[in-house]
Amino acid sequence: MTPLMLRVVAHGGLCLSLLGCREFGAGGCSHEYRDPLLVLRAAQDSVKARAIARVGVSDITIGNRVVPLTYLMQSLPISRVTLSNDTLWCDVPCGFGNEEGVWRFAVSATGYRSQTMRVDAQYRHFDGGCPSYSEGSVIFAVRLAPNAG
Repeated sequence: MTPLMLRVVAHGGLCLSLLGCREFGAGGCSHEYRDPLLVLRAAQDSVKARAIARVGVSDITIGNRVVPLTYLMQSLPISRVTLSNDTLWCDVPCGFGNEEGVWRFAVSATGYRSQTMRVDAQYRHFDGGCPSYSEGSVIFAVRLAPNAG
């Protein structure tokens, strides 16, 4: 092997081991979120056990930090969620978020009392390869009580 070939091989090995190069190009690894962190599987009337098709999610915190809803709308992947004013509107089932931690939020629907939820949200699987990825949503359901009267 010539000195030039040896340098190319050494540089390529260094590139692959230190920088996470792909296809001989320099650059760092990326991380992919394959699933929304939270998936609301079902919303149900707590008295008549009827499905509630659309709920609002608001007042979201992760840990003790208030999370802007516009930030959540940009945090991919997201499924069946729209933003209106200060509420994420979820067409059940829906999915949102990718930041792990203790989530607190209010869930409401027209004709129902709001309910505060607490979800300790961690992806079920993390692969630290290059590229790395997280997958496996936390699946939850909610039962809302009808408004009195």
